[in-house]
Amino acid sequence: MFEVLFDYGNFFDLFHDPESVFRSFASIFNGFTSVFGSLAGLAAYVLFGLAVMTMGQKLGVKYPWLSWIPFAKSYAFGKIAETPDKPRKTGSTLLTLRILTCAFGLLSILSAIVFAVFLVAYADSYGSPVPLIISAIFLVLFLLGMAGVSIAYTVVYYMAFYRITKLFAQDKYLTYFLLGFLPIFVGLSIATPIVLMVLSAKEPDTARMFPFGFDQFGNVHSNTNDN
Repeated sequence: MFEVLFDYGNFFDLFHDPESVFRSFASIFNGFTSVFGSLAGLAAYVLFGLAVMTMGQKLGVKYPWLSWIPFAKSYAFGKIAETPDKPRKTGSTLLTLRILTCAFGLLSILSAIVFAVFLVAYADSYGSPVPLIISAIFLVLFLLGMAGVSIAYTVVYYMAFYRITKLFAQDKYLTYFLLGFLPIFVGLSIATPIVLMVLSAKEPDTARMFPFGFDQFGNVHSNTNDN
């Protein structure tokens, strides 16, 4: 049995080649990790899209199906966090920051390629150090820019998530916020979509949604009291 499974003449020969055994188990572990990561990413995408679309429909947000489209889903997420008592253009801000992050990422890759070319040329003693220095400066600037907009996106994203938990969880908003926020520090980014999915099954606080009798598009809400 062990000869078939491990292709060894003797099962005890495994202990004479522990490095090979370790590499085999490491390969299997990496395979499982890769599959699990892909499934978790797919699950997060589906949960996020469904939750944000459901919330958008309950809030009367236009085009809630944008939650299924890359880049546009940031806009849809931000729109459900926009309430009259918090008149921020969160959707537009998140979309802009997402685009800037990708733009700086692409520029960083291009500048890294240019830097590598100049570095090879300089190492072979037929290149000038000036283009190498200039390309290195641009590379650092683009990397800093990408880091800056990524941090800004994360801050705005979780500020919006905080407002959404207050809108749908009401008095228990802090518990839901922490359940969706804290796990990201240990790599469990799927926690936020899960919490959003749970919140999407709840009804929003209409008093917080429309405190002035108007929805976020300026239309009179049906619960408006006539004076």
